[in-house]
Amino acid sequence: MAGLSQKQTASQKQIQKLSQTQIQAVNFLAMSSRDLSREIYRIVDENPALEIVRSPSTVDSDTYNKMLENSEDDRETLQEHLLSQINAMALSTDENAVCTALIYNLDKNGCYGNMLDPKTLLDKSRPVQDETMLEKCMKVVQSCDPMGCCCKNLEESLLVQAKLTGQADEITLFLLEGHLEFLDPPLVDRIVKKLTNYVNEMAGQAFGKKLPFEKKDVNEDSVQKALNYILKLNPNPARDFSYDSTGRSLQAPDVAVKVEKVEGQIYSDDFEKGLVAAKGSFHFQVKYANGDLPEVRISRAFLKKSGNAEMDAYREKYYQKAVELMNSLAFRESSVILQSCAIVKNQLEFFEKGPGHVLPLTRRKIAALVGVHESTVSRFSGKHNGKFFQTDFGTFPAAYFFPSAPLKSGVSAEAIKFEIKAILDKEPGLSDAKLEQKLLEKGIKISRRTVAKYRLSMGLRNSFDRR
Repeated sequence: MAGLSQKQTASQKQIQKLSQTQIQAVNFLAMSSRDLSREIYRIVDENPALEIVRSPSTVDSDTYNKMLENSEDDRETLQEHLLSQINAMALSTDENAVCTALIYNLDKNGCYGNMLDPKTLLDKSRPVQDETMLEKCMKVVQSCDPMGCCCKNLEESLLVQAKLTGQADEITLFLLEGHLEFLDPPLVDRIVKKLTNYVNEMAGQAFGKKLPFEKKDVNEDSVQKALNYILKLNPNPARDFSYDSTGRSLQAPDVAVKVEKVEGQIYSDDFEKGLVAAKGSFHFQVKYANGDLPEVRISRAFLKKSGNAEMDAYREKYYQKAVELMNSLAFRESSVILQSCAIVKNQLEFFEKGPGHVLPLTRRKIAALVGVHESTVSRFSGKHNGKFFQTDFGTFPAAYFFPSAPLKSGVSAEAIKFEIKAILDKEPGLSDAKLEQKLLEKGIKISRRTVAKYRLSMGLRNSFDRR
């Protein structure tokens, strides 16, 4: 056909393929210490060239073998989900400790009624941990997502949810506060009748209980409205999460790195040694915390050659696999240290002053600083992969240092929450509209709806309940 012809051309294309060793190393980086421990035990069990020389003090190999034999619920645990929010709040050390104790005192339904009395969780050696702090911390946990945890039972959870939203009317609150039997069956005419009889009964008593509503307020429309509202509440806030029945995370949190403030000035960073320079007469030391990982090595007995070609080929095969594991573990450690140092360098103000001083930071910036792909940083700092920083101000997930949706003004969401908390500490009765104005005066422009969202995420109720 006219106009058609075939041409042969040569071109070069560079394609990078990851080896099995590199794939394993990258996968190790994404794992939490707990998951990696499980994987190490599995590999050692399959490779005669490897041996465990030290098991972590909190979990032995038998425990991991049982974990491998049993199918697990891979969903995020309720405790992990609540703690990730608590650690992102501007709480004092004692408040954080009380909230953490409350979270690990919850049952599978997110309630404490069948567990220890919350008062027993207070540290008697810490006078500041009193019942006033306990009440505050319970409200903080209750307001976290999922809303309504840390209640005595699921009935109280419904009432707490209604109060936190601030949109429930008096009849709704009355039904939720110890009168749910009126909703059985959930038929409007039956409920109206029960409420009317109750109002009449109270009115006929000399010292009858004063109700928050009158008989004229009880009708099919008001009851239907209350019923619709109650049916929209979450009857079991913890149902979408798995349950940590061991409490292990409370005893030994999965910490990837420890950041320590050390006296003595250094004039340049040395990320490979975990050293980060800071202003003043101190610096930061970043340490790889592998206390929860078993210590593994290549078996010396396995390395001895037998002189039998077939047997030596067998040994060489497993020896190479053992070397791959050791290299992957070394890569994980060095990558964790390098990325952690880069994060500390870019968040020096936080590590010096604490919550409220996290600056906007992207994973792309960290990747460029340490010379890795952005996806490698994402594997390290993802929201659900269990990496944490242990600092002077508490334990924080790695994702905490990459605040989401920074404003055009350069202020992070975490910093805004800190400002809201500081303003309300001075003027607790301010409405969300007033808070919006106060923030604007500080150069932070956000909507009233966003103010309310941040306020609720910190466990702070509406202005009427704070008065």
